[in-house]
Amino acid sequence: MNLPDYPEKGESICAWLRRLFLYVRTLELRGDGKTCRIDRTAAGSVLHILPHGGGGGSVYGYNGPFRLGFDGGKLLIQNGANPSSANAGLANINGDLLPVPTGSIEPKAGYVILTAELKNNAVTFSWGISTDLPTGENGSSKGYSVAGEIIKIDDVETIIQYPHGVLTVFIGGECKQ
Repeated sequence: MNLPDYPEKGESICAWLRRLFLYVRTLELRGDGKTCRIDRTAAGSVLHILPHGGGGGSVYGYNGPFRLGFDGGKLLIQNGANPSSANAGLANINGDLLPVPTGSIEPKAGYVILTAELKNNAVTFSWGISTDLPTGENGSSKGYSVAGEIIKIDDVETIIQYPHGVLTVFIGGECKQ
């Protein structure tokens, strides 16, 4: 169907608006699951732009700390501004800024989680994917932060990047009285 021209001379505006409405209905949005997706709701359609597009080296990708990307079947967590750096970015651990090493993990649907563990006054980091958001426990030496998530759209794993300047992790301990 072609775009309706302006109303013909003598044509009622209602008839022309009907033709315009029928034309616009044919312009259904479709997402490819890599660069955008469409959610249909009762209130209408919502277009989500997925800037990372699931590709590890996409020109549309996020270029900041804790950049998530696929490479060779792995999920890489690295510094998008400096991919050759050994650190993916900085984390605020109980008020101290510490460098976080890059990571490489098996991708699957879920949240990309940074776990910080405090042992003998030293912090160690690990990356993982969890289908549920972890919760801290009183007296635990672990804390968590989320860098993004992986979703499956039509059997295609897609990254949703959560842009962070600094990841924040609080590690609680038993309160001393």
